[in-house]
Order: sequence, then C-alpha cells, then structure tokens
Amino acid sequence: MNNIYYELAQTQLALDAAQKVIRRQRGKLFGKNLLLVGTIGLFWTACKMLDESEKKRKAEKERADAAEAELAEMQFEKDICCDGKASVTKKMSDTDLVERRKSVTND
Repeated sequence: MNNIYYELAQTQLALDAAQKVIRRQRGKLFGKNLLLVGTIGLFWTACKMLDESEKKRKAEKERADAAEAELAEMQFEKDICCDGKASVTKKMSDTDLVERRKSVTND
C-alpha cells in the first residue's frame, strides 16, 4: 500500500513539473508569436509607406516634367510671318520668364 502512495506522489510531482514546463513553454511561444506579429506589422506598414512615397514621387516627377516642357515651350515660341510659311524663334524676356516660373511653382 505504501508503494502505491509513493507512486501516486511521484506521479503527482511529475505532473506538476510537466505543467510548469508547459506553462513556461506557452509563455515563450506567446512572446515569439507576439514578436512575429509585430515584425509582420512593421513590415506591412513600411511597404505601405514605400508604396505611398513611390506614388508621390511619380506624381511630382510628372509635374516637374510637365513644368519643364512648358518652360521650354515658352522659351522658344514661334512667330509666324506674314506669308504663313516662314517662322522665327524668339526667346522670351526675363521678366516674362520669371512671372511664368512663379505661376508654375504656385500650382
């Protein structure tokens, strides 16, 4: 009979130790999962920010290209002569150019 009580006590101690190890492992696993979720969230946010900044960069590049093309067009406007066949290029005056640059940068 004493042998049965001894075995029961040993089994109870082994179960308590196993439960303690299981709780500790669950805590470690929860910490690792939390770290993984945080890393994924950080990666997701960085990707979204990168995508937004890329869109902004493309829009600004298009705007700059359009302004540059418009400026080049304004600098070398063509005048048609009386007969409608010949053309002469002329350069805009500096004051007209400065005013045009101000209006482009204000948009």
